[in-house]
Amino acid sequence: MKIASWNINSLRKRQERLLDWLAKEQHDVVCLQETKCSDDQFPELALSAAGYRCVFHGQKSYNGVAILSRHELRDREAALCAESDDPQARVIAATINSPSSHSQLQVIAAFFTARSLTTASQFFPGTCYANARPHCAMTARIRRLA
Repeated sequence: MKIASWNINSLRKRQERLLDWLAKEQHDVVCLQETKCSDDQFPELALSAAGYRCVFHGQKSYNGVAILSRHELRDREAALCAESDDPQARVIAATINSPSSHSQLQVIAAFFTARSLTTASQFFPGTCYANARPHCAMTARIRRLA
């Protein structure tokens, strides 16, 4: 399975470049960060025409994450960090069913700034870092039990 991650820094500005790259590279899964578009602006139809299923979590002008997959996506989660919601649109996860191997893979696309955590809007990454490890460990245990 070929997986890539791309900080696209505005999906609307780089949509054609993304579509060309997807056609050339043929990745099975692509995680995007900094899509910088609200959910209603996400180019789901264009990506579907290119053969990709999508889950996304965005907001206008800032942040935004997405997972593109050639395989079925299910169990979309737009918050993983002990939050009921991710208002900053920094995290999305989904489970991918791979028909060739009959296996499942949980993919998490996340965008965390490396800037100093000095403002309230920048506090979220630190909180999420602290909660991501237990979430991943719990998910791994649940999957082993299944």
